[in-house]
Amino acid sequence: MKKIVPDPPSTPLIPFEPPPLALQSPLGINECHSMLHTLSLIMHETVNVFLDSQPGRARDAMGMNIRLLCRFMTVLHDQTMTEGAKP
Repeated sequence: MKKIVPDPPSTPLIPFEPPPLALQSPLGINECHSMLHTLSLIMHETVNVFLDSQPGRARDAMGMNIRLLCRFMTVLHDQTMTEGAKP
């Protein structure tokens, strides 16, 4: 079937780099592991939505969410490594 209205042109991902994140108050190792587990599940679902969506604003938003989740997961991982190194 021929489309009456053509698809809009695809747009590249938003050229925005999320700022560095830091925790206001340090979390314990167990809290970090729990948060990392939860964020991993959220990341999995977000990536699935990203891959299934058409180019456009929704896909750009999912890409930004993935970037922010990665930043937050890195901060939690670094906190876990710091807490694990303490005697």
